[in-house]
Amino acid sequence: INYRLGYCAWKLGSPDEAERYLRVARDQLQVKHPLDADACYALGKILQDKNKPDEANSFYQNVIVSHPDSPVEPLAHLGRGVCRIMKGDDEAGLSDLHDLVDEIAKKSSRQKYKDQAVAGLKQASDLLTARGNYEGALEVLTSEQSLQQQAPASFFARLANVYEKRGDQLDK
Repeated sequence: INYRLGYCAWKLGSPDEAERYLRVARDQLQVKHPLDADACYALGKILQDKNKPDEANSFYQNVIVSHPDSPVEPLAHLGRGVCRIMKGDDEAGLSDLHDLVDEIAKKSSRQKYKDQAVAGLKQASDLLTARGNYEGALEVLTSEQSLQQQAPASFFARLANVYEKRGDQLDK
């Protein structure tokens, strides 16, 4: 019941209430219960949205390690990659995102995560661009393009912007 209440509160836009319910649910469910992975993922996402990447990363890591066969495991990889980039650990974050894109490309069962992966990759490229890591941003944009058969015009505008900034960086 606490998991369901927390999930509903999260989806209805009450992250503080959702976090409280989901933490209680995790204490009650423990690792052996299949909903523990969902509760961990939801807590990670809530904390990521609150700009607390260290805490969010711990919940994503819990999903990846304790529930590798969970349906939310690919999303936990995505969240962990974005959180690592938020913390400034670009190489590890890029590795996570690259692994996720490869998994989505190779397994047809993972195709349902494409839209969420594209949104996460967009967030990661924006973070890398803002920090001046244009090479990393280009890598993420390439991964994003590989997931989309027909990328929208806004994608190409972002790509051109990063190429221009990278060119200016190389000129200096």
